[in-house]
Amino acid sequence: MKAFQFFTAAFSAGLILLGAGEAAAWGEKGQQTAAAMAMQVIKNSHPGVFRPGDQNYEQDVLRGATDGAAILDSTVPLNNDAQTVQAVGNEIQLLRDAKDYGRGPYFAYRMGVLSALVADVMVPFGFAWTPDEVAIQKRIIADTEAQLSTYGYTMTQRNREFIRSPKSYFASHRSFYADDKRIIANDYRGGKGYQAFMRDGGPAYFSRAVDAIADAWHTVLREQDDPSTLSASRRVLAWYFVDQVAYLLQEKRDYRASRKAYENFERVSLDLPETYERLGDLYYAFGSEDAIDTAVREWRIAYELGGPERQRIAEKLSRHFMTIGKEFLARAESSVAQPNDLEEALQKFEDMLAVDRTSNEAALLIQETHVKIQERNARYELTLDIISNAEAVEEAAETAKLQGDFGSAIGYYDQAITVLQAVGDEFKELFKTAQEKVDVNKRNISDTVAEILDQASTAIDNGSNMREDNQYAAAITEFEKVKNILAAIPEEDESGSGRSPVSQSQLDEKIDLLELSLSNIDEAKKAKLRADTAAQQNQQAGGPRPGAAPPGGG
Repeated sequence: MKAFQFFTAAFSAGLILLGAGEAAAWGEKGQQTAAAMAMQVIKNSHPGVFRPGDQNYEQDVLRGATDGAAILDSTVPLNNDAQTVQAVGNEIQLLRDAKDYGRGPYFAYRMGVLSALVADVMVPFGFAWTPDEVAIQKRIIADTEAQLSTYGYTMTQRNREFIRSPKSYFASHRSFYADDKRIIANDYRGGKGYQAFMRDGGPAYFSRAVDAIADAWHTVLREQDDPSTLSASRRVLAWYFVDQVAYLLQEKRDYRASRKAYENFERVSLDLPETYERLGDLYYAFGSEDAIDTAVREWRIAYELGGPERQRIAEKLSRHFMTIGKEFLARAESSVAQPNDLEEALQKFEDMLAVDRTSNEAALLIQETHVKIQERNARYELTLDIISNAEAVEEAAETAKLQGDFGSAIGYYDQAITVLQAVGDEFKELFKTAQEKVDVNKRNISDTVAEILDQASTAIDNGSNMREDNQYAAAITEFEKVKNILAAIPEEDESGSGRSPVSQSQLDEKIDLLELSLSNIDEAKKAKLRADTAAQQNQQAGGPRPGAAPPGGG
């Protein structure tokens, strides 16, 4: 006995309290401790059920034990003792069927709910239905929570019992119930409280509750069919899977797992609009892009199925379509606009009108978006025309270059750049095309200027060779060509803005070549003058020496 007491105290002290649900006779720590002990007991007959492989669902069991019967209140009547006993049977029946669809975290959670339900059914004042009973129940909860560390588990049965009839099971295992409840009530009303019957009764109720929980779980988990067991209705199973989706989204934040649960829902669905609406609400609240899309699909299904709540579902769809449509509309006018934003907005507003034919706002938004699309299309065509005009100028530049009219070619290339720079970034692909063309035309200008500079350099080289051959007049003529050649390189664009379409390095090279040509002209003229002077002197002295070059380099 002491060993069991120590284990229970140590285990309950280490529990992570998960947030209390609606109070029953066992408090939050009591419910978790009973469930935790039952997990130890059930391991003998069902090993690894809550820790399969590398998974661990024990915290889900404890969370279910904490929430308890409160999650069943909306669908399961718990208004008297007979109904609570029937609720245990219903939950066992449901979980026996649900386990065939998978034993994940939600299954473990519902096993925890079953644990709490059974624990409360087993103890007097586990459920309270009158103000007097509620008052006594609150005091019992406080007392058992305070004394829980002194409780131990005493095994009362070696083999687990299959619960074929909850009514018969609890009648057998709660033969003490009515008398004990009357005694406990008298103790608390008379001022004796916990220190009377409950001092020894509390630990006994705890052990009985643990055994009953283990039996209930065993009944769920045993694979053999039993003639006494019935199947849960498809409606009940459908709602089970809806609640499973809720748990996976809200507690586990696991969208992918929820989609697997949804597949099970589809297998049993009876096309109840309220189930699809609930699923839509859950996915919409989850908030991811995929979840929002799923939510809208679920609402659409619920809407198409009809029913008294159709208008409410229509309002949800309408609000969604309006919100998303306005987001597309706003983005269409921003710097991060996408090509189809206006069409997407229009589709959402049309979807909005489809579910709410009386919506004036939807009609106005559709009209507004059509106008914006027309205006956008006009701007698009204008942008295409701008690019087309630039291409025509580029063709003129290429023609001039082939004809050797480099100056005109540079002017045309620069003109094309100016035209293309008028293209804004509203249409990303056209803007990219325009920028690429600007870069091409800038390279064309640079290449053309390079050809001009090469021609000027060639003229200087030719002139230098002629000067070395004493062909001074021809050299001067060749050097003088350089100025005319370099004149094709503009110092600034045709608009007179002071901006040059030519790079500064090429302009500097132009100046250097021009200065070099002028220097060579001056040197050639001086050399010619010296040659002419020497020739005149030779003539005056009696004629040129044998082998002398002609005066002036020719």
